[in-house]
Amino acid sequence: MQKQRTITLIAILLTWLTLHGCAINSPSIFHQKAKTVNQQSNKSVSSYKEDINATLSYLSKKSKKKEPLEKKDFDFLERACSIGIAQACFILGNMYKDGLGVSKDYKKAIELFSKACNSGLAEGCFNLGFMYENGLGVSKDYKKAAELYSKACNSGDAEGCTYLGTMYKDGLVS
Repeated sequence: MQKQRTITLIAILLTWLTLHGCAINSPSIFHQKAKTVNQQSNKSVSSYKEDINATLSYLSKKSKKKEPLEKKDFDFLERACSIGIAQACFILGNMYKDGLGVSKDYKKAIELFSKACNSGLAEGCFNLGFMYENGLGVSKDYKKAAELYSKACNSGDAEGCTYLGTMYKDGLVS
């Protein structure tokens, strides 16, 4: 199962790199990389994971700057999210929350932040808490927001800690 997930991740990354004209400029290089995956060692898998994380970091920075992503970026994120990559779900959630390159859709953003949060991504929990605190796509629910901020805070998200503290200070939860 893990090997298949890794191979799928690598295929997604290679597709993204190809679409962006990076690294892969001939079919022989693609086949060589695919062959390496099939004969993978832990080092080659971790190397690909680093590439995937770097790609997600790049797309996350674009998203945070409110720069619309290209369709190929969006497709990469959708595929990565569909196989459980929490960071991809989080970035897509932000796109739907802010209407970056897609129509603003709070319900879809909530679905994606939930997936990211349930996969253990603190930022996903924080953003989901923000949606509940502010009634974006859901009824305002301070108790649920506080639970999500607490989960984010306990996972090391400083904003989650700050927002949870503010909710207590303002008397929104007890």
